[in-house]
Amino acid sequence: MPKDPIDGVTYRFEKGVNEFLGVIGWQPVGGLPDPVPPVMMVHDILEHFPDTGGEVSAEYMALGASHHLRGQGGFFGEDPNRISAQLGGTPFQMLFHHITTKGLVTDPTDDPEALKPIEDPSVEMMLLGTVTNARNTQVQNFADRHKTELLNSLSHGLCWMRLGYRRATQRYAGYDIRRISRLWLALQREMDDLTNLVAGVDGERNERDVKDILEMTIFLANYHGYARLVQERNVGA
Repeated sequence: MPKDPIDGVTYRFEKGVNEFLGVIGWQPVGGLPDPVPPVMMVHDILEHFPDTGGEVSAEYMALGASHHLRGQGGFFGEDPNRISAQLGGTPFQMLFHHITTKGLVTDPTDDPEALKPIEDPSVEMMLLGTVTNARNTQVQNFADRHKTELLNSLSHGLCWMRLGYRRATQRYAGYDIRRISRLWLALQREMDDLTNLVAGVDGERNERDVKDILEMTIFLANYHGYARLVQERNVGA
């Protein structure tokens, strides 16, 4: 089994606030100021593909990969309706928010692998169920002027999701997908605990002098990972 590019890499994040969700989040050290909660941190590492093109198509591909890692990995249980409800909820809420506020375009694709249904009908139904859930629950939360734009985005998005699902099955071929799903959940819980630990400390120290850094390392080969919190002094403090 070839070594995955993320295997053994330590990712470093600094604390911030996700204004849209109203929660403490983490962003890559030195990266763009878009803090996300722990569940999305693991999503960005395990389900995104670093060489993907446009911002929206990349997110749809990652959502397609979610159906392999978390959908088929048992993260949400075995009920396909519950899987579609979970994956068609908050992830699309945030994606649609970025599309409507940043003017992002969902590019179409003519890749033959995107235009044909997934060979496993249960997976294709899961993807369709997620898109339907997003259409029925998330699109309705936006102003009428955005609804046509978001419905068109979903139409293209289904194709990108198929590509992401197929690519995830190739990336994780040879791995026990259920063990990766359990590793995901363990890391998320560990980072949730660390996030809660630092949630109330802002008034207890000068944040200009010290900043919280969360480090996460994943070892896919033995389905192991860990997260830890370190404090670093700001440069010039």
